[in-house]
Amino acid sequence: CFDCQLKIENKMRIDGTYDEWEEKKVTANIVSWIKEQKESIEEFKKQKSPEFLQQVRPDGYSVDKEKWDMDMGLVTKQADEALEHLQKMEDSLK
Repeated sequence: CFDCQLKIENKMRIDGTYDEWEEKKVTANIVSWIKEQKESIEEFKKQKSPEFLQQVRPDGYSVDKEKWDMDMGLVTKQADEALEHLQKMEDSLK
């Protein structure tokens, strides 16, 4: 609970251990965010070219399919560069 957390943090401040705990907590949160970003990029690399169905005809029920072309080589290259950058960030925090 919130009150319990306040009591724990207050005790750590009195003991002088709060700053170290806070630094570890912040670092753990950053590492967690980096891992989530890496997972998101991996999923992005697996996707296909997007397709959209649009109802633009006046008859009210016909749909047109719009397909976008993507340079998957470029997408993969940029995703790999982003993953390398995130890995460097994660390594610097350890």
